[in-house]
Amino acid sequence: MMRKWKAIWVWILTLLVLGLTLRPGPAEAAPFAYIPNYSDHTVSVIDTVSNTVVATVPVGSQPYGVAVHPAGTRVYVANSGDGTVAVIDTATNAVIATVPVGWGACGIAVHPAGTRVYATGQGTAKPLVAVIDTTTNTIMATVQLDPEASPCAMAVNPAGTRLYVARREGHTVKVIDTATNAVIATVGALGGYPLGIAVHPAGTRVYVAADPFYDDNHYLVVVDTATNAVIARVLVDSVPNGVAVHPAGTRVYVTVGATVAVIDTATNAVIATVPVGNYPVGISVHPTGTRVYVANSGDGTVKVIDTATNAVIATVPVGREPYALGQFIAPALPDQLDYLIAEIQSFNLKPNLTKTLDSKLLTAEQNLAKVCKNLAAFIGQVQDNSGDKLTADQADNLIADANRIKAVLTCP
Repeated sequence: MMRKWKAIWVWILTLLVLGLTLRPGPAEAAPFAYIPNYSDHTVSVIDTVSNTVVATVPVGSQPYGVAVHPAGTRVYVANSGDGTVAVIDTATNAVIATVPVGWGACGIAVHPAGTRVYATGQGTAKPLVAVIDTTTNTIMATVQLDPEASPCAMAVNPAGTRLYVARREGHTVKVIDTATNAVIATVGALGGYPLGIAVHPAGTRVYVAADPFYDDNHYLVVVDTATNAVIARVLVDSVPNGVAVHPAGTRVYVTVGATVAVIDTATNAVIATVPVGNYPVGISVHPTGTRVYVANSGDGTVKVIDTATNAVIATVPVGREPYALGQFIAPALPDQLDYLIAEIQSFNLKPNLTKTLDSKLLTAEQNLAKVCKNLAAFIGQVQDNSGDKLTADQADNLIADANRIKAVLTCP
């Protein structure tokens, strides 16, 4: 049974990759950028091909943080004014659910498997992280934090095992085990108020924007995830806010003052500064790595930076005070497949599948109906779990991942 299971996986994933270009879903064809406008109580939807606003979605009061589901099917917006998370269906650009998480809702992040959403709020007494089930849009757990912590920005590592929460008043980053929803470490010695936070694609580093309140030095702080210790501080020109990492892991982009600082991850040195506008906060990298999108809260625009030249190539007017703190552009489907394959390999159930990601395979044609049928068959195989030695959690994760890719491919 074990050998049969492996053979089915090779067959399914090969057909899946072959069929990607037939009928791509929203995350693959033309990733959209979702920009919360704090003072307008809306989200501007930007087509990243034309760099124009194609829709405006009313959400809750004072939207601040944002995160896109890995499948591109949902967008989660933290409404700081009314303490809720708005769930947007990207097919209709309409809010389909509202989840109360506590006043001061600020940061939000989605688990790479797409099964959980993490949102910061104050709760009834103490600051907390609410864990939301993406299937039911209900809170399934809460993680209590220290009083006066003011948690905001968050980031999940690529493996989905750790959640990093920046605590502004606490001047620390809390590390949460996503399997147990328990705080397992505290990263101190940041040297100031942390706001934006991002994880390196390899999962080895966490980058934190830290603004010291006691002097004029401003830093991007680099944390080693193996030790949860600060290993470097990169001096930047002004107050840092948002942080994003290039998909290749070679560059970190930080919004500082009226510019974006471009940092080489190998040397932890600023190699360029790009003028972008008035008080930029949110920043995300396009999944292709060719563009960086920056939300300027002071002038109501989104600037588009060419990563090859570090020059602004487009300006997109949006709403008032677009903070857009978080990952506001959906990841590309090949990245999702990379995660799925890594997950299968971590269970010691698969041989190496690198060859299935060959660029030639990505442009080939295959019958989408057959791919969807095989995905459904795979889900049945995992549910049966006869002789495969999968734990219940492993089976649930694989089924969630298969369903996520079915959603991207718009399988019936």
